[in-house]
Amino acid sequence: MTISLPLMDLTILCFLPIRLQFVQSVKLNAGSMKTKKKIKINIGCGVVPVRGWVNVDKEFTKKQLLSRKGPFANSTMEEDMEYVQADAANLPFKDNYADLIESSDMIEHIPFKQVPFVLKEMYRVLKKGGELKIQTTNFDELAKL
Repeated sequence: MTISLPLMDLTILCFLPIRLQFVQSVKLNAGSMKTKKKIKINIGCGVVPVRGWVNVDKEFTKKQLLSRKGPFANSTMEEDMEYVQADAANLPFKDNYADLIESSDMIEHIPFKQVPFVLKEMYRVLKKGGELKIQTTNFDELAKL
């Protein structure tokens, strides 16, 4: 089940003035011709990392994903893709690092008491004016948070 929600303020949940968008959107910048490479982080990538993103998951190593054996048979990992094995509550990035952080079908797996720490950590890594996109197809589990 996929539910699209408008922007919602989660200040009550994590005591930070952040806004989460639960649907994917596209922003077009009609500004200057200069294009600076945006830093995009995909948190909770699982076996489906995305090219051009810094892919993060705590459960697997890059070597396991590249093996394409057993539970990694459907892995889309390629040798040249960027991958960091890390916990979402303790990201190994400097403050104000990323322009975009996206997390798909991960938040509902975080224990309730850890969710504020994960959101604060994402907020710490996100640049001012950056975007945080969280998507879940398991809204029932998210609602329990």
